[in-house]
Amino acid sequence: MCHLLSTNYGEWQLNNAKQALIAGLAYGRGKPLLMLAHEPFDSPLDYRDLLHKHKTGAIAESVYDNWLLSYIEQYESRIVQVAAYKKEVRAQIQLRDITVGEPVAEHESDSLRDYFVSTATYTETLHSKYSIVVGRKGTGKTATLLALTEEMRNDPRNHVCVIMPVGYELEGLLIILRAELSRAEQGYLVESFWKFLLYTELAKSTYDQLLGKPSHYVRTAEETGLCEFVEQYQSLISPDFSSRLETVVSRLRDVQSAPTGETRRLRISELLHQEMIPRLRLLLGDVLKNKKKVTILVDNLDKAWNPNADLSLLSDLLFGLLGVSRRVADEFGRDASGRAPVNLVFALFLRSDIYAAMLLFAKEPDKLPVRLITWSDPDLLKRVIEERFMRSAAGIAFPREVWERYFAPTVAGIPTWEYLGQRILPRPRDLIYLVKSSLQFAVNRGRTKVEEKDLVDGEKIYSRFAAASLIVEARVRIPRVDDLLVHFVGSSEIITEHEIVSRLTASGMPIGDLETVITLLGELTFLGFEVAPTRFDFLYDEQDARKIFLMARKTADETTNRIRRFRIHPAFHAFLEIGPPNATPPGQMVISL
Repeated sequence: MCHLLSTNYGEWQLNNAKQALIAGLAYGRGKPLLMLAHEPFDSPLDYRDLLHKHKTGAIAESVYDNWLLSYIEQYESRIVQVAAYKKEVRAQIQLRDITVGEPVAEHESDSLRDYFVSTATYTETLHSKYSIVVGRKGTGKTATLLALTEEMRNDPRNHVCVIMPVGYELEGLLIILRAELSRAEQGYLVESFWKFLLYTELAKSTYDQLLGKPSHYVRTAEETGLCEFVEQYQSLISPDFSSRLETVVSRLRDVQSAPTGETRRLRISELLHQEMIPRLRLLLGDVLKNKKKVTILVDNLDKAWNPNADLSLLSDLLFGLLGVSRRVADEFGRDASGRAPVNLVFALFLRSDIYAAMLLFAKEPDKLPVRLITWSDPDLLKRVIEERFMRSAAGIAFPREVWERYFAPTVAGIPTWEYLGQRILPRPRDLIYLVKSSLQFAVNRGRTKVEEKDLVDGEKIYSRFAAASLIVEARVRIPRVDDLLVHFVGSSEIITEHEIVSRLTASGMPIGDLETVITLLGELTFLGFEVAPTRFDFLYDEQDARKIFLMARKTADETTNRIRRFRIHPAFHAFLEIGPPNATPPGQMVISL
């Protein structure tokens, strides 16, 4: 603010020159400027438009107040804007720091327990003597195994033996089983095979645990005896499970050359070192007798599953493992030469498609201790994301705050959670992948929450992932399935079997493969079947396959053209750019999710 004097004041020329110089510098640098002059004052031309004249001090003060008020308002507005910006930056940092984990449980084994969603299947398996945990790929079988392992290991009174073979081949054993062996000899071979592997694996895990004790730990006589036994038979016990399995298979290859059944049994017993099993039972019983629970968890056996293999023999092999586990548990549960019994429990983890194939050969399927992992309940699946956000975000007290604070309220006019549930295959892996992809878009765009565009773009990434996973699973049975899948690009959501035939032809696949392709795409949840007019069911449980296939055929037979219709699952729409249904009136479709 520069105040110039009227000619009535002494030395007005020097004062006004100084004031004009400062005002010029301020004006030139774009600074806020107020020029006042007391009348009478003859203003020079160069700043006449900037000058405010006044007769009294009160008028000058009023001009000053009005001038200053606008700048105070600007300053206060700027303070608010800076505070809002800082708040937005903090929100961006909070969103950036959110960790939803990995879609694959093996990649987050160290942190999985922090946000693992405990299900009824988990609880049943934790408290059961024998369990077959069954679920589709990506439903959380391995996550359940890891959570069970950690919970039981948290109690030092427990011992846990986890068998997760990586890269092994059972085909060699199947060749032996296909040889001229009687049914009894096959059963004896399977039982001896698994019994040897389970005993040696339990011995190895116990030995490894003893080796991991602190250097000041003094072993008991029983523990020393077991360690000496393991070191004596190091070549049979110390290698990992996959290596021992392959070694055993190679040893058994000349079993069929034995002339008689009795000789073959003796040969099997010799090759599998059956004479060491009783001794191993006593040593393990001595060491483990004071344990509250000894648990054997088996996963990854489905890695060797080949749909084109002999399903009957493979089923015998896996059912043999379950039978042997019962007998081994019974052996440990009884007194052995006066020694205290051991409480041994067992759980086998299997993919649902393998289990469904095995059921065809099961003698008493209703007596199998099956624990199904399903995510048909949307609220249960919703908890997967809520638990991860609540563990990762600060200040969230209730699950609903996750959606209010970190997600746009709707996508395409649908509440966000409902939209997510509709666009994925109902498995934790898929939900985590979609949310993680959307979260990455939001963070890269500097958002404070995941907006609708982020979710739509994340869906495109997820849809590509879902299609790639489908191709990997289907390629075992249909080598050119990727060529077929690409010919669905741009099609309608609802298609007929005639349209599938045209896509088979366009991809160069024979039309004779139609039923095989439809069955496979149904099993992989790419196609849903019209089981009633305008109602399409997806095959989320392989045990429902026969029922769904028959209902679809019946529905087609009851229509005029007798043509089956199918719905492409929404999980693949974004990748294949699938259009909306063109054959069903809006609002009449019922989707079983």
